[in-house]
Amino acid sequence: MGVKERSPGAKLLTVEIEAARVFLGGAFTDKEVEELGSMTPAQLMQEAQLLGSALALRQQRETADHVRELISLERASRSPKKGPFAS
Repeated sequence: MGVKERSPGAKLLTVEIEAARVFLGGAFTDKEVEELGSMTPAQLMQEAQLLGSALALRQQRETADHVRELISLERASRSPKKGPFAS
């Protein structure tokens, strides 16, 4: 099955896989795009699941980093002021 003969779902999945990869910080090489274009729907689903897991982990890590930063800022605002301008 060539790229032009793909189902609408396979075409959409290919586009979303490419977008997820770019979001994660890297674009596909020309060779990888060619390989992606030759994948079966089952292979595309597997690739999409892997990227979905990577995206979820990225989001969890970013959320955790943000929460840590907020906690640090909150603790800093509660600590007693020191120095000549402390109120």
